Amino acid sequence: HTPLGRGHDCAELAFAGHTLALSADTLMQESHFRLWYFTPQEAGRKALARCVSDLAAAGAQPLGFAMCLTLPRGMGETVLDAFLQGMAAAAADYGITLAGGDISHGPRFGCTLTVWGESVAPEKGFYLRRQCAQPGDIIFLCGEPGLAHVGLCMMEKQGCAAKVHFPAACTANVAPHPRLAEGITLARVALN
Repeated sequence: HTPLGRGHDCAELAFAGHTLALSADTLMQESHFRLWYFTPQEAGRKALARCVSDLAAAGAQPLGFAMCLTLPRGMGETVLDAFLQGMAAAAADYGITLAGGDISHGPRFGCTLTVWGESVAPEKGFYLRRQCAQPGDIIFLCGEPGLAHVGLCMMEKQGCAAKVHFPAACTANVAPHPRLAEGITLARVALN
C-alpha cells in the first residue's frame, strides 16, 4: 500500500483503487519557534502551513489533518487557545478540518501534524515526485528561496525588532504561504 517508498515530500498510500498523499511534521517550541518573536497564533498557522506545503509540492489537494500536542505542565490556556485559533484560521484558508489526534505532557510545547490530500486526477493517483525530474527538464521554483531563513536568522538576533527592519523576510518565516495553487496547477500540466 506504499508504492513510492520513503524520501519524498509526501508518502503515497494506495488502497482499494484510491490513493492519498500523506505528510507529517513537528513544530517544537525553542527548536522551531520562540514565543518571544512568534505570537501563539503565528505558531499555530505556521505548524499547519509547513505540513500543507508538502502536499503542495506533491500537487495534492488537502483533505484533512490530525494533531498531536505536547503540553508542558503549567502552560496557560491563553497560549494554547491562541495557538489553536491560528491553526483553525489556517485550516479554514486551506479548506480542511481537524480529524483527531492526541494530547500528552512533556517538557516543552510542541505539535505534530499529519496531513493528507488527494491527487488532482484521483482516477490516476498522480502526484508530482522528485525522482521524475530528468536532465533537461524545466524546474519551477515558486517564491523567494532562502527568504524565510534570513527572517529566522534576523529574529534570532534581533527578536521582534527584526520584523520592522526585515518585514518580508520575517513574514516569510513567521507566516509561510504553501504554494497549493501552484502545485495543483503544475500537477495538472504534468498530466497533459
